[in-house]
Amino acid sequence: MLANDETPHYSNLEFRSASAIKIEWGTQDIGAVVAAPARNRGFVAAPQSPFTPVRLDNRLQLCAVEFGVSDSMRALDAAGGTNSVNNQRLKFGIQLRRNINKLLYTPQIKKITEPTEMGTFPTYVTNFKNVATGGTTTAPAGNGTALPASNGTKVQFDTIDAIDDVMESATAKQGVPMRLLMRPALKRKFSRLPDASVAENRINMTAGRNPQAFMYVGTVDLYLSDFGMLEVAVDIDAPNSNIYMVNWDYYGGEILPGMDFDEFMLGRRGSGEEWVIQWEGAIWVDNPTSHGFITGYDPTLP
Repeated sequence: MLANDETPHYSNLEFRSASAIKIEWGTQDIGAVVAAPARNRGFVAAPQSPFTPVRLDNRLQLCAVEFGVSDSMRALDAAGGTNSVNNQRLKFGIQLRRNINKLLYTPQIKKITEPTEMGTFPTYVTNFKNVATGGTTTAPAGNGTALPASNGTKVQFDTIDAIDDVMESATAKQGVPMRLLMRPALKRKFSRLPDASVAENRINMTAGRNPQAFMYVGTVDLYLSDFGMLEVAVDIDAPNSNIYMVNWDYYGGEILPGMDFDEFMLGRRGSGEEWVIQWEGAIWVDNPTSHGFITGYDPTLP
């Protein structure tokens, strides 16, 4: 059975109830700082125009899994009750959560016609970098309508530059990611980046006073960059070619009431029962400049 930490992308989202198939949320930029013009003593009544709010939207997407359970198998003394209705519900509910978790990593633009599809995380991020050689580096609009580029010749994940570049870009736009999400293969490479300026923390102990065995730590779970602290999390559903940089304070979702892993029986088929577990919701990215997305890495190990 899978725990919540096996789907960190989905499990860390804070979901609320959706009031319609279409969800809307607003974003606001403060604009660039401009020096005031020199004036004579006194001021002219010339107020600035108000900032134009930007409204983003998304569409709820229906995700479901179907399964069946046999009455004849249920009558047998199966080990662990693996063919019982309750056990099937649990396992297929876990599978549906994995499906949704994987979908959140898939660059998918929002689709407004039926069947509606939600725009996923990469299409709502403006701090974007394609490290592939000869690849396009233009960032998507950040409103769920454009896919981030993934063209070019993929490269090995052997430098920290891309992460530092995206962190610098986010900080310049008043946003800072807090967590890196990546596949196990990329996490292995991340802990061994030669230019990550790794610092050592040593404790000198006097012989004879509570001596302890030497321990070598070969992993990096926290990266203290020039622009903030980044926690590194492994997610087996993330693709090997991408790194996701998330700020959970500006990222969440909405679920249609009654559709949060709702389950019901479709009907009987011979000596069995057909069941459905369904989920209908969407994600929102409140501040697209507080996140980052990096693509173009070679998914194979060196």
